[in-house]
Amino acid sequence: MLGGWWAYEVLGWGAVVPERTEIVAASDAAERFYGFGETFNGFDQAGKVVRVVTFDQPGNKGVSGDSYNVVPWFVSTRGYGFHLDSSAESLFDMRKTQQDRFVVRNLFNTLAFNVVYGPRLTDVLSRFTGYAGRPALLPPFTFGSWISSDAWRSGGEVRYAVTKFRERGIPASMFVFDSPWETAYNDFTFNMTQFGKGGTFEGERLRIFIGDQADPTVLDRIVADLRYAVRVLVRSPGFTLTAIAVLARLKATCSNFGRYFVRHKD
Repeated sequence: MLGGWWAYEVLGWGAVVPERTEIVAASDAAERFYGFGETFNGFDQAGKVVRVVTFDQPGNKGVSGDSYNVVPWFVSTRGYGFHLDSSAESLFDMRKTQQDRFVVRNLFNTLAFNVVYGPRLTDVLSRFTGYAGRPALLPPFTFGSWISSDAWRSGGEVRYAVTKFRERGIPASMFVFDSPWETAYNDFTFNMTQFGKGGTFEGERLRIFIGDQADPTVLDRIVADLRYAVRVLVRSPGFTLTAIAVLARLKATCSNFGRYFVRHKD
């Protein structure tokens, strides 16, 4: 046992190599399971099968249980955590098939896992992040309120939302354009066909401003945040040149982002 966690790994199978591996553990009806990364079908995963594979399910994500931010890791109300040390697809049957046990299936021919001790769940989480890694502190604006929608219909709707938040004195530190701001998924090209159009909301005719008179402080903040992100990521384990290239491209996009910002209404 190392620092409150116990590691197990099969280093070789000999002549017979399995196609997949399984771990089975007893569990009673009172035990609850939390974790697995981002989930859309509830916090407690007891009585469910969790598929650990990155997949962005269109529409209602809670129906399939799939997620695009997954981790083969959970904490139990019995005071321990379980981490399947594998990047392959896996299935966690958390007492759905059999009510007296959970079954972890790694759909690959490796078997490595860590059991993290508590007894408090906060101890479990601290010990897990102690060896898995902890993120750096984010900049202050990320802890404020965010204005976010999965899709904005037009530049007019964007301006309307921002205006109403300000009129009502609702503090917000971030306005989120989700992926539909692009012309295609992850192409980093702003969709001016959609956001170059205005819209009418509650009798107000609103439009987006296209020009070169954007507030320079907005651009300065975007660039500063990107630089901060680069500094944090460079110090993070597993940072790659691919991530640097993506950030560089995003920074180039943001340098022209100001001309798309909402400026005034008719």
